[in-house]
Amino acid sequence: MIELPKEMRDLMVDALDEYVAEADGELSSSELAEFVVENLVSTAEECGVEETGELPLKLSESGELEIPLLEAMTNTLTDLDLDSALGESILVSIEELCDIDWTEGEGFGVGFDDEHDDDLDDDY
Repeated sequence: MIELPKEMRDLMVDALDEYVAEADGELSSSELAEFVVENLVSTAEECGVEETGELPLKLSESGELEIPLLEAMTNTLTDLDLDSALGESILVSIEELCDIDWTEGEGFGVGFDDEHDDDLDDDY
């Protein structure tokens, strides 16, 4: 799991809504995937996330992707009706693909799953 600031999510939903509206029904999943990756990095920079250049790699690792991030996103977005997709539904697909957790902090870290949380509790 990767942790990113919740503020970043809100900005991305707005940007995706605007991008889809401007495309006016002429949007391919590969174009949208490219926009999502670019927007992830630029929004992360805007929100003060450190090491944004590594964000695509961290997302690939977080989602345990066996193919490049851009290709995985393209495949995921192919399943959506892009003519009527909302930023929210697009982002939910990406969250599931990359195992993203939105936090209140500035975050950029790999979170722990429940199994690791139990291990930490046992140590104290």
